[in-house]
Amino acid sequence: MLDLPIQFISTHELSKPINSYANPATIDPDLVDFDQLTIDDQKYLVRHLLEKAITEIESQDRHLTEWEADTLTGAIGAAMCGMYKLSMTKIELSQLKRNAVVHPQIWFSNTEQYTCSQIRESLSHLH
Repeated sequence: MLDLPIQFISTHELSKPINSYANPATIDPDLVDFDQLTIDDQKYLVRHLLEKAITEIESQDRHLTEWEADTLTGAIGAAMCGMYKLSMTKIELSQLKRNAVVHPQIWFSNTEQYTCSQIRESLSHLH
């Protein structure tokens, strides 16, 4: 489950098509069968969750770790190739904390400065 600020939706709302939601923040990827969504809805959900992940990091006023940069750019790349389920996996992986990652001393080093604006620029190319 993502640690992003996503609200739960009622079972009544689950029967509505995803693009009929007035507020994308009410979509809970844990309650929606991703494989049953249309390609457009999968892309919409992936883009929304990528935006949420970037905004969350920006709100902490810090640079991305190498782990976050790797997983979020991987999510964008997968989405650009139409591999939305893989993109969702990468977004979820970006939420792993330091103690849950293999070799955290490598992935959480700050030898290079990765910025949210760099990731957001990549995301702007996803149509």
